Amino acid sequence: MKEPIIYTHEIHMDADSDVLRCPACGYEYNHPIRVVTNRGGVVDIIEGWEDSPRHIQATPTRRGSSIWLEFICECDHVWAIQFQFHKGQVFTKTLSRGMMRFEDVSEFWRD
Repeated sequence: MKEPIIYTHEIHMDADSDVLRCPACGYEYNHPIRVVTNRGGVVDIIEGWEDSPRHIQATPTRRGSSIWLEFICECDHVWAIQFQFHKGQVFTKTLSRGMMRFEDVSEFWRD
């Protein structure tokens, strides 16, 4: 098994740092709820408090691999940032999934 990657340098964030805003309403309070990877049709999904990812088979993305970081804003909009990798290039896209009740979503742990 490979050693886990541990990042040792923290980037200081201050009031002037960029804040992600919901693409549907512009609200700046967003919560991560899911991470999805697609590597040639092998899809791993990590949600909320789950201890380990779920694995499913799906259609491969166009080329390379994809990672989706999914969020819900406090106005109930569900959206994602997609990173598509191909031959050393990274493409990004913002996607909308509609709406869910914020109270019904299991977000990642936070303090």
